[in-house]
Amino acid sequence: MLKKFGLPRLIILIFLVSTYIIAPFVGIPITTALSDTIIRFGMNAILVLSLMPMIESGAGLNFGMPLGIEAGLLGSLISIELGFSGFVGFALAILMAIVFAFVFGWAYGVIKIK
Repeated sequence: MLKKFGLPRLIILIFLVSTYIIAPFVGIPITTALSDTIIRFGMNAILVLSLMPMIESGAGLNFGMPLGIEAGLLGSLISIELGFSGFVGFALAILMAIVFAFVFGWAYGVIKIK
């Protein structure tokens, strides 16, 4: 079973569970810890999704990651600045990140071809 689950995943799981166990003893409510984990997971998911158009366009990880992350951050920033929150803000951030990533990927493709 360990081979199927993987040692890195097991280490991460042990770290996560131990962090949740220790959190109340250092003054962090467990609800806050869980909420922060979910929020950070969502933020990272947006950034990963914004990387896909850049990588698919052939930019590669070394150049695609910074531009994809910038696209994700731009989408998130604009969504926050426009005052959106909740699912609408999340969806708007994703849509804007996709648009920015598409534009960045297209521009990189045009520059790379020349």
